[in-house]
Amino acid sequence: MSTKYGEMISSVRRLEDRSQTWLAEMIGVSRVHLSLVETGARKPFPVSTTMAVAAALDIPALPLLLESLPVRGVDATALKGFGEAGLRLLAALVYWLPVLGPAGANIIHAALEAARTERADGQ
Repeated sequence: MSTKYGEMISSVRRLEDRSQTWLAEMIGVSRVHLSLVETGARKPFPVSTTMAVAAALDIPALPLLLESLPVRGVDATALKGFGEAGLRLLAALVYWLPVLGPAGANIIHAALEAARTERADGQ
């Protein structure tokens, strides 16, 4: 399970001086569930809830979405230069990840690796 995902949420929430109760109410989950996600005892929230967390804490959703992927080795620097269209495509893929399952995670990982390789070859 992703402890970094939960740590990211917890850190920003604390910096904003917000309680777990406040955030849980804002995103529609129980405080206990939020606590378990923050500590890594539960898996990351689904995409829609992750987007709600980002909106409630007024932070970009993409780092949280990337950390919630069941793929390791994906690094935010792979997204440098993607542009808005590329980020929208990635967001769409992440949105459909629960339907696509493990194959979807592999597709996302392969797309990011291809983009990274293409940029490296083009530089």
